[in-house]
Amino acid sequence: MEIEPVVEFIIKARKRGYRDDAIVRSLLDKGYAEEIVLSAKAIAGKPKRIDKRYKAVKDTRTSIVIVLEDWLKDVLERMAEHDGLSLYNEVKKTLIRGIPLEYANAKTKRQTRIRKKLTPEQNALRRITNDKSEKGVKKVRKKAARKLKKIIRKNERLRRRNERV
Repeated sequence: MEIEPVVEFIIKARKRGYRDDAIVRSLLDKGYAEEIVLSAKAIAGKPKRIDKRYKAVKDTRTSIVIVLEDWLKDVLERMAEHDGLSLYNEVKKTLIRGIPLEYANAKTKRQTRIRKKLTPEQNALRRITNDKSEKGVKKVRKKAARKLKKIIRKNERLRRRNERV
């Protein structure tokens, strides 16, 4: 087998935004030999761009250990199960909602305003389950965000129309 098409495939996939581990996995699944894939990856060189978003998220997170009483942990687990979230995300959501707006940053304020305007159905539409985020489905997030913005705009238009009348 020639190595040139594999090198071209790796370069094109990197340009499209795929990470190296996903590219290598797909090539191995297609039946290419591991030696050819690894040598093609070496020939293609290092990826030109570094994923800045991952680095930024990694730098902004701080780990904290919280010791909870059993009853509180049970309540949080039930809330998380009801909302379709993990315990970590439920605790995070609860903490964010507990921050007074004068202490919150602009992003938290914006999210709180959006949450207050939405009906429970719209809030459910906005929510993204852990399974989807683990799979890395960006299209679903974009669609959900677009739908959310569309719903908010529609609600605002209807509210303005009702105020005029």
